[in-house]
Amino acid sequence: MLNSITSIDFNEAINEVKAERMATTVPETKPLGDFGVCVTVNISLPEFKRTDKRVSKQMAQMNNANAKHVQGRKSLLDMSELDALRDAKSAIYRARDTYGTSMGDNAYFIPNANLIDAKNELESIAYEFNEPLKRGFIVAYPQGVARAQLNTEGLGDLFDPSLYPSVESLESKIGARITWTELPSNHPLESAHRSAQQIFAEEFSSNADNQRNYLMQKLVCDRLLKPLQAMSKNLVTKDDGKPVGFRTTMIDNVMDIARLLKDCNVTEDPRVEQIRQDIINALRGQTIDGLKTSETARIKTKAEVDKIIDQIPTLGF
Repeated sequence: MLNSITSIDFNEAINEVKAERMATTVPETKPLGDFGVCVTVNISLPEFKRTDKRVSKQMAQMNNANAKHVQGRKSLLDMSELDALRDAKSAIYRARDTYGTSMGDNAYFIPNANLIDAKNELESIAYEFNEPLKRGFIVAYPQGVARAQLNTEGLGDLFDPSLYPSVESLESKIGARITWTELPSNHPLESAHRSAQQIFAEEFSSNADNQRNYLMQKLVCDRLLKPLQAMSKNLVTKDDGKPVGFRTTMIDNVMDIARLLKDCNVTEDPRVEQIRQDIINALRGQTIDGLKTSETARIKTKAEVDKIIDQIPTLGF
């Protein structure tokens, strides 16, 4: 009977020790590739704008200023086809920023949850840039240059033919390239992706922790903190009882980044998840019109936003 009791107590003690060790063991950090992929965006498009010393000098003389403090820039082309290319270029960068967050340099991390939408949108806009918009601009380019030479509609005496590349050279000067690269992962990869993974393997295995922290720092401390601070500042009530004033996208901007926090939390830090939940709770049911008209709503929301702002420096990214 004594042996039976001792055996039971001993087994219970072992189980307690195992449970205690499991509770204090830090879970193995997953590689970034388990969370998403890397995308790089490279877009080449001549600016067709130049600083002109002659214009700068004339502007300085007209305004009694020192020419060293004045910079006159001229637009070389006024073409809707060029404007369309510029708009598409901006759209590509907006989509990249919407679906992911910076990993440093030109690399962006796209979480798996956003991968399909990000690929569809980025590849679609890049195709539009490289094909119909580029072709349309090249076809219309000679006429655009001709108009730029005119005295009334164009640059007149400011026209400089050396600033305009040839039609033939434009083919290589204009283009958008989207590159997707698998990151080191525990998941099995298709053979087509293995070479791409190998490019990143050594870098991410030796610098994985720094890379994760950098990614989170850019997302939380840069992209999230700034709009939260702007929101806090704009929710202040002036002496006349009205808010300082804010853009209609103020709430949407913060909520978009909060959605990224869920899928880009590559450190699986529960504090980041708590911040995300706090943002959702603070802004749930709030509207721009409601915040404009209700001082009570502004005071309450500002207090909750300020509490979130105070938490961010404690994360240590």
